[in-house]
Amino acid sequence: MYMWPTEVLKGLLNEARSLVANMAIIQLIVAFRAIVDVIGLPGNLLVIATVSVERRFHTVPYVLLASLAVSDELCLTAINTYTLDCMIQAKWLYSETVCHLHSYFSRYFYINTVLHLVAVSYERYRAIVKEPMTYDGTMSKYKMMYMALLWIIPIPLCIGPFFGWGAYVYNPNLFLCEQGWSVQSESQMGITVFFGVLFFALPFLFILFLNWSIFKTASRIQQNELVPQHMLNSNESQNEAVARRIRDRKAAVDVSIVVGAFLVCFIPIWTVGVCRQTMKNTEDVPVLAIMIAYAIMMVNSMVNPIIYSIRKQAFRDGVKKMMRRIGFLPRSNTGDNGIMNRNEIGTNNQGRSDALPLGTSSMQQQSPIQTQ
Repeated sequence: MYMWPTEVLKGLLNEARSLVANMAIIQLIVAFRAIVDVIGLPGNLLVIATVSVERRFHTVPYVLLASLAVSDELCLTAINTYTLDCMIQAKWLYSETVCHLHSYFSRYFYINTVLHLVAVSYERYRAIVKEPMTYDGTMSKYKMMYMALLWIIPIPLCIGPFFGWGAYVYNPNLFLCEQGWSVQSESQMGITVFFGVLFFALPFLFILFLNWSIFKTASRIQQNELVPQHMLNSNESQNEAVARRIRDRKAAVDVSIVVGAFLVCFIPIWTVGVCRQTMKNTEDVPVLAIMIAYAIMMVNSMVNPIIYSIRKQAFRDGVKKMMRRIGFLPRSNTGDNGIMNRNEIGTNNQGRSDALPLGTSSMQQQSPIQTQ
């Protein structure tokens, strides 16, 4: 009777164990991405509905956040949901056109998110540093036009592969279409460097500069450099000044957390992409590492509603009011009135922090001493 060599049996056993381990990890990735959908889809939809219905949120900072929520909602729907189905079946289930569109939308929503973060940071910079006494955040036709540009600009930057500039190809190991990393050439390397500088280095250097200016201004306010002592001649005005410093400091942190979450979610996929582009053999990058990086990237579309709920009392109040309207929470005679009373206080110039948009400076709301 013929006996298999011991080395061959050990090799087959190790391959079987590796295959089982890989399948278990893939199942965990699928479950993780499903959780992202379960939390992210209703969370972003709730942000959109709350900002749309609550009239006090019809300001530039909050409208930008709602626009970002729309981007995250579409990203989860067009990218994550399709990928889940294909990972479960271990093959691409749709047409070649849909496969290419899937890769197109991955790039589109990344650029769209970067532009939104730049816009939100700049609005916060205007409110706290550039125009602290005059910025009101109200919507206008001009601001609506530049918000529309956030959605239009990524289109020509992502459509190139459909006209022969670059390529979207099917990767059977990932069960989806993606950038054609296997095509190694100087021209493609130049395109990669161009996009890396244009949509990674420059935007986040700009955001870093804006945040540094905001933190610097907030620190000066805290040290009373922007609030002369002779103006604080009563307990009420002193309380207003202290509250203003706290709000400005908090505004300087809010969007930084959103930007930081974005970086944490996208650094793994950037790292994997650079490795795949620079290595001679793209198969040297483990498939599981790529899958994990993609899964972490999708978390960015889930975390923003969580951040808003933790950081902003006004947003939490708006969400509660919205959930009462749709019947998910019991109606309360005092609850909504209490929220409305806070809103009314926040709409006048008393410096109420709960009604301020994310990233809006309260310096524009002057104390009674300053307005005299």
